[in-house]
Amino acid sequence: MSPDMLAPLAAQTGQPHLAVTVYQELIAAITRAVGVDHAQALRARADLAQLRHSLGACATGLRDLAAVHAAARLRYGHHARVSLHALVSLGGLYRDCGHHRLAIRCLHTARTGISRYLPPDDPLADTVAAAINTPPSLNHPAVCIQQPRIGVIP
Repeated sequence: MSPDMLAPLAAQTGQPHLAVTVYQELIAAITRAVGVDHAQALRARADLAQLRHSLGACATGLRDLAAVHAAARLRYGHHARVSLHALVSLGGLYRDCGHHRLAIRCLHTARTGISRYLPPDDPLADTVAAAINTPPSLNHPAVCIQQPRIGVIP
């Protein structure tokens, strides 16, 4: 099985640490082959950032995904699909960590860019519309270190 299929499968089947390792190896292989800022490498880095975020390493996930977005904008421009996709993903991570204003800003900026620069039937338009209307994850607060714990007295 190829690493680009094994990593998400490992994450979905309860082996997140294997998934992290496979993503790291995949990113290293892609980087050697095509470069650190190639769209494939950026997508793999974004997936790893989202996985880390889902495991509770929120600050790392947010930082890494923001770096992916910055790298995508630098290499491909703010109008490129890879840049806009990273921005949509970043908005979702911010939303789940309770950073409502940052989430809305990312998602609305992405929606504007998608409507302006991508074809009207691009599936990313549906993705951002769904993200805007999706409430924060009910599961994420259990692992999130960014949110205050309910019922915990500091």
